[in-house]
Amino acid sequence: MASDNYKVVLKSHFAGKIPVTVYRSERTGLHVALAQTKGPTVSCQINFATETETDDGLPHTLEHLVFMGSKSFPFKGGLDLLSLNAMAVDGTNAFTAQDHTGYTVKTIGVQGMQQFIHIYCDHLLNPLLTPENYKTEVYHITPEGVDAGVVYSEMQEHENMLECIVHRQRLASVFPDNACFRVETGGRLKEIRELCSLERVRNYHQKYYHLKNMWIYLCGAVNPEEMFKSIDKIDAAPENAPPAEFVRPFSNCTIPDIKHKRTEPVVVKGPADQEDEGVVQIGFLGRAASESEWISAVQILSTYLTKTTSAPLQKEMVLTADPYCESVYMSLDMLPRCETTFDFSGVPVDKLDQIQERFFNVIRQNTTAETIDLERIRYIIERKIKKLYSKLESNVANTVFNGLTLFQLFSDSHDNKQHFEAVMNPIPILETLLTKPVTYWSEICQELFQDNCAVVIGKADEKMAAELNELEKTRLKDLTNNLDKYGCHILEKSGEDENKVPNLSAIERSKTLQKFDLFSVKSSLVLPKALEGGEVKVDWYKDASQKVAINELPFTAVVHDVDSSFVRTLFMFDLKQVPLKLRKYVMIFTDLLFSSPATVDGQQLTDKQVADLFTKEIMEKSCDMGFLQNYLHFFHLYLEMPADEFHLLPKWTQIILNNTIFEREKVLSIVKNLASGASSSKRDGFTMCQNIMHSLNNSKDHESRWHEDVVLEKFHRQLAKKLEKDNAEAQQIIDDLNELRNHILRAPLNAHLICDPRKLGAKAKLDKKSWEFLDFTEKNVAPVAKIQFDREEDGARFKTWAPGQKVIKVDSTDSSYFLQRVHCEHSYGSPEHVALLLWTNYLSMMEGVLWKEVRGNGFAYGANLYVSPDHQSMTMNLYRCSRIIEAYEASKKAVLKVFDEELIDSELYESAKRGCVSNTMSKYSSLKSTATLTAFNDMRGIKMEDIEALTHQIWDADMKESFQLAKPFIMKMFDEEHCLRAIACPSNKVEDVKKNFPKIETVTVADLQYTPE
Repeated sequence: MASDNYKVVLKSHFAGKIPVTVYRSERTGLHVALAQTKGPTVSCQINFATETETDDGLPHTLEHLVFMGSKSFPFKGGLDLLSLNAMAVDGTNAFTAQDHTGYTVKTIGVQGMQQFIHIYCDHLLNPLLTPENYKTEVYHITPEGVDAGVVYSEMQEHENMLECIVHRQRLASVFPDNACFRVETGGRLKEIRELCSLERVRNYHQKYYHLKNMWIYLCGAVNPEEMFKSIDKIDAAPENAPPAEFVRPFSNCTIPDIKHKRTEPVVVKGPADQEDEGVVQIGFLGRAASESEWISAVQILSTYLTKTTSAPLQKEMVLTADPYCESVYMSLDMLPRCETTFDFSGVPVDKLDQIQERFFNVIRQNTTAETIDLERIRYIIERKIKKLYSKLESNVANTVFNGLTLFQLFSDSHDNKQHFEAVMNPIPILETLLTKPVTYWSEICQELFQDNCAVVIGKADEKMAAELNELEKTRLKDLTNNLDKYGCHILEKSGEDENKVPNLSAIERSKTLQKFDLFSVKSSLVLPKALEGGEVKVDWYKDASQKVAINELPFTAVVHDVDSSFVRTLFMFDLKQVPLKLRKYVMIFTDLLFSSPATVDGQQLTDKQVADLFTKEIMEKSCDMGFLQNYLHFFHLYLEMPADEFHLLPKWTQIILNNTIFEREKVLSIVKNLASGASSSKRDGFTMCQNIMHSLNNSKDHESRWHEDVVLEKFHRQLAKKLEKDNAEAQQIIDDLNELRNHILRAPLNAHLICDPRKLGAKAKLDKKSWEFLDFTEKNVAPVAKIQFDREEDGARFKTWAPGQKVIKVDSTDSSYFLQRVHCEHSYGSPEHVALLLWTNYLSMMEGVLWKEVRGNGFAYGANLYVSPDHQSMTMNLYRCSRIIEAYEASKKAVLKVFDEELIDSELYESAKRGCVSNTMSKYSSLKSTATLTAFNDMRGIKMEDIEALTHQIWDADMKESFQLAKPFIMKMFDEEHCLRAIACPSNKVEDVKKNFPKIETVTVADLQYTPE
């Protein structure tokens, strides 16, 4: 039997719950880790430890090239089409980290994974690595003398972004003697052009891509015996025999102390349209990634120092009347010697040189045995334990895979059972940390936060963009005049592979749609007694007295009954009647709710005291406009807690919504930080492209304007000036915020409770008086039994479809971004919806029409079409374009050719169909996502059986009939009389854009912003 070759070397239970077993091939040393979980999907990640000492991006270029065919499957694009036929979700994917390269795939059902995994591994171990694929996927020069290539396009975005420049300099300062941790594994543009080569990529593959250096992680309802039959096709193949000797990457790595002092900051500059703000990063070195208790302790300190208003760095540097930065984050990078980084963004230019001094003062004052709040640390640990259990219901595969990666890369031995148990089940370590005295924590801080650290200050430079443009013009001129010198990089399509069709018989396509193993969710409507018709009672309890917990809520609720140990509550308030003058305060309001003082049990508590209570009693909390980025006139509040603490729900709802105290200085701090956040948003090309599309697609009164920091920047800066003094103007702002609060408390309300009502327990009995803070005066006059989204009303209120097009320059990135949208009337589950899902996926999927013509030619990193029945729209997105005009023209030509000439490939259609079904069902891959989407769909008037019916409609759709249904909608995308077009690009591309789109309007940031009266 194939399984006889795979011996169990390690066993554990992740978080004490999920069985995880590691097998090792006696033949090759290949490791396979299986985590047994429930649900419809099987997730896979294949990891290679990869080390490089140059900036030409060898790990990244190889990551792209392995998808271009293998010796057994010598067809470009065959892998992705095979994965879709195996019911893979979004095909295959990959990522390049500093120390490893990972390849991922997720299938609906285990059968597809069993058929596909050996094909995937074959591409990784035996890729073709041809010159033609290198040119299109990595780098080439067009006959016109333009740099292009998919990898090249991707890295253009990172080359001159200020945050990336600071990041690279920090690594150079922390690891001057360790190039493997200092280099850009994705590749720098100059090195991709001049150093990287196919020969170097082939040598790199030979060194690292073999079975001794390969781990396969699987998570799902997997039968090991059946899976090993597929894996053994790779493991037993003679051509895959690993080298006799192999030294694990990084195993001989020694990282010395940082040589820089905090008093010796390095200053770097990056191009920007404004010089008002910058970024600062501070890096420290700690212990080895194999020291599990130390790792857990530092992660706890990260929360203690930077999260919530109780955190010293938040309180002293962010949430002050005169903030030092808009945000601060602490991260821990797992390495042979871990790096701890503090990232300060949105730093006012006059405070850039003050950050490190202020940071060390705050750290020194708040990390001694006398000043550390041990009780708060213990609350954080207790919450981390609860959240770990919660992740088992929401993101179990990624959580398990992260632990496996840490063990694979940095354990001293792959037989180390103690270390494996520590990374798979961190609960005992966390419970041990609960008992540690305050001196333990202060000593870790003293050890970690040394004066020898890397301080990098990033300053925005308005002149730098023009200087870089001139240098680039000179380089491109030289390139154009000397193309003969670069003959090896010139792309000339031979056309010999144009008609080759991958053999897809390796995957046995299912003729019938399989039944999916979905999580069970039973939804029940519970009406308040005040409403005519009474309430719907569900026999959740044998003891009728306990029914008051849910059945006597004073507002309409929908209970989504799931097998969960937690209760997740979503309050939905309909704010469409809120006056326009108050809507612009919503961003401020949502930020204030979790960072302000409040009245609790009759006592006024400080923001720190309230935050400490949050940490103790609430696992997750959030509030925002809309639901899953839809229907923005709704305001939602989300609270998550263990089921046996459900009795705390009304208390915290009241504290957050009713008892929060809006203080002038706190509001001042919030508006300053929001204004600062706009600076980083303005450096993000895709964000600015989205802002343009919102301005084209929505009226000035639309809710989308009231939660965009760029749009509201002037308003926030005006408020900051008014709030500087305690006067009538400042008080009016506080009054407006309180008025907005009152509108929310009076607004029509529904709640969605995701829980197992049987687990709420006796403590869950609630007193109706606990909800009296909600103003039911207006609700009782016109009670709302059930709130549902009304997309027609939503669209009619603020949507606009008048054709228009705008372009904006963004010089902080070398990439361009393109969005085009048309009105597309269709309803969920209609024949038109099914046809649009199928044919937009046909065009957009991996190795689909757009993939080949746009990404395949190196014009852009991504190109896709997608539809939204909620927004009644269809959108085309060209992402990270190196050649934006060519990307658009290629997209237009390819799509119109399909529909004008009816160029339909039945094989591609079958792949698109299976991909559509997989993508639909993948959204229900975890218990939490299933329940959350059930709540969302409930408000859309969609039931779970409608989702399953949609998959059958897709599966059974006739190719020609669906083609004819989709055709007029998709052809409309390229009709200048109907489309909306948004472009964000560097200034040196603006003239080309205007030349190709003569009617396009050039706009500035100011044109997109709300200007206060």
